[in-house]
Amino acid sequence: MYAIEFENITKEFPGIIANKDISFKVKKGTIHALIGENGAGKSTLMSILFGLYEPTKGLIKINEEYVNIQNPNMANNLGIGMVHQHFKLVKIYSNLENIILGAEFRNKNGLIHKNKSREKIEIIQKKFNLNFNLDALSGKSSIPVQQKVEIMKMLYRDNDILIFDEPTAVLTDDEISGLLETMKLFREQGKTIIFISHKLKEVKEVADTATVIRHGEVVLNCDVRETSIEQLAQAMVGGELQDIKNTNNNFDKDHIILEINNVNTKGAKTLKNINLKVHKGEILAIAGIEGNGQTQIEYLLSGLLKPVTGNIKFYTITNTFKVYKQSNDNDFDIDTKLKKIYKKKNYDNIEILKTYGEDKKGSFCLVQTKEFIDITNLNIFKRSKLNLSYVPTDRHAHGLVLDYNVKMNLVLRRLWDKTYQKFGMFKNKNILNKTQKILEDYDVRGARDGVSLARSMSGGNQQKFIVGREMSHDHDLIVIMQPTRGLDVGAIKNIHEKLLKEKANGNAILLISYELDEILALADTIAIVNKGEIVKQCSVNEITRQEIGLYMSDSFKKENEVK
Repeated sequence: MYAIEFENITKEFPGIIANKDISFKVKKGTIHALIGENGAGKSTLMSILFGLYEPTKGLIKINEEYVNIQNPNMANNLGIGMVHQHFKLVKIYSNLENIILGAEFRNKNGLIHKNKSREKIEIIQKKFNLNFNLDALSGKSSIPVQQKVEIMKMLYRDNDILIFDEPTAVLTDDEISGLLETMKLFREQGKTIIFISHKLKEVKEVADTATVIRHGEVVLNCDVRETSIEQLAQAMVGGELQDIKNTNNNFDKDHIILEINNVNTKGAKTLKNINLKVHKGEILAIAGIEGNGQTQIEYLLSGLLKPVTGNIKFYTITNTFKVYKQSNDNDFDIDTKLKKIYKKKNYDNIEILKTYGEDKKGSFCLVQTKEFIDITNLNIFKRSKLNLSYVPTDRHAHGLVLDYNVKMNLVLRRLWDKTYQKFGMFKNKNILNKTQKILEDYDVRGARDGVSLARSMSGGNQQKFIVGREMSHDHDLIVIMQPTRGLDVGAIKNIHEKLLKEKANGNAILLISYELDEILALADTIAIVNKGEIVKQCSVNEITRQEIGLYMSDSFKKENEVK
């Protein structure tokens, strides 16, 4: 018996055909993988199944009966539930309240009967080993717990068709293993699962059948056991892909770009005595199980978190026009204030690049200053003016304004940049040209030359745009968090190539990733964090995968000395 049947589903948006004549069937009690590049139309198709969109044309059968799913309530009534790529939780509600929202048990007076709901949920938790605190606030819960809440929302509503949209993109290896085991348990209980993923190893491990979509059309329906990972990858991208590997681990050890000295923070998850140096042409990767201080390091460098002790220094080069007084080689002066500042500087780091003529005061010069500046207490706006690019973990909270168009999201962090504005008026041609180049170089789909709202793009295309935006602006250092989260194999290859090009051009890269394969492929140096401390720092060639896992584990005992 087929639980789901798609018959010639087409979905059109203004200027975009997201799905074109899609047809496939999913047997009841199986796990069916839906695979494709970012923007291929996977999430759109599942949004149609869940009632968020209506198809332009085509038909859907559920349990071999034609249905017209007009909204999520109708989908729930048909036994269809969905865990979205970006969770749909009310952060100020408890986990219990989020689970029962819209499906509460009520007594005869219409009051919510939470205890009855709790009893049902606790039975489900025990049955599927989905243990978490029901009374904790969802906004304060970890990502894995939030995902369990989303899963519980489906099970609480007795859904038999479960849609998982990129569920492993935000999880660590151990958490992924746990989720895949849970999905297998659902299958044993007769539930039907659609598993959207770019991680083909996971697809091979858990799925029975698969459909590959490319540019909105089905290019392959297959039995996963009879199809290799290479065949799935080729179907996704339309050709063969070669692995990317950093084969040159050399960098300028005498030229430090970023230095973190004895930094400590306070709070629920503290950093303890963090010391890091990132050099010119170096990729330094921070590895560790999620929740061991990576987010705090990210926030330190972006300006969202201030340390209680220690400092952060950044090597910067600034070019400014100044008057060079012939009578005093150490006196570059525009006004009295600057004159006082310059007397304190190390003049070995000051160079006159060009002289534009002389007057009675001296020469008008283009002066380059190279110096380490203390950015510990600089705010976010001032840091944006440095040659420091930043790709955040949470693209929705810190990377985009979803209800602004893509072009506006290009310039939001750089409203001061004269490339994009003059006297407060936008230079629309420059903005459009820059946007189009990013969309082309990073294969960002669904942006319609930058006029689409950021929220209209898929999560993967949002990620590609943010990475492209930050890499395309002048920088000496890029702090890049989870750069390939939720991306397909082709997009991952493209971004890895660009990161290695950054290294070759002499830029410094601080990479924080939960993908150990990514770290081993790209890094020159690895720093492993465990419980807020750097417990090991060395060349990536001096440590094995197994040793990294040991340093990351809860049972690890800290070395006496970090190299």
